[in-house]
Amino acid sequence: MQTAARTLYILAIALLTVMTVGFGTVTFYEGPKMPEYPSPRIVKPADGGGQSAAEIQEQNEAQAKYDAEFKVYRDLNKAHARTELAIVTSIGLVVLLAGIGVPAAPDVLRVGLMLGGIFTVVWGLVKNASEAGSGIMFVVAALGLVILACFSLPTPRRVLARAFGGGETDLLGPR
Repeated sequence: MQTAARTLYILAIALLTVMTVGFGTVTFYEGPKMPEYPSPRIVKPADGGGQSAAEIQEQNEAQAKYDAEFKVYRDLNKAHARTELAIVTSIGLVVLLAGIGVPAAPDVLRVGLMLGGIFTVVWGLVKNASEAGSGIMFVVAALGLVILACFSLPTPRRVLARAFGGGETDLLGPR
């Protein structure tokens, strides 16, 4: 029962870490505003005819203006996504390293922070996948893989073993 309570506490810390970083990023680092699509004006003249050439020209100009604004928005959004991914990844790494490196914290808090850091990086990857570009996504995913590989090092393994009440073996196998 004690292990289940510890596990739930660790997961709660991890999830609240991700939510704090995620909502903080969305709140304090807003993206560009999407331009408003021009609404077509459909005019029904009394004589039952269609739109005049001037109205059609006006709608075409509004559409061209929107297309230009949307292209600018798309470029700004891609840059925003890349920057947001860098910010979220950096915060995730700091949280992960804090979980590994702060010896005075209880082990369940340390493991919760380590998982929170990993989940934060994953959240950043998922949220910005469509805009950030495959090269940047590869670098961040590879960085996450390296970090997970570091969990086989002695210090993180000791923290994990103590947090889950492990003895001679831990979650990753014999020491």
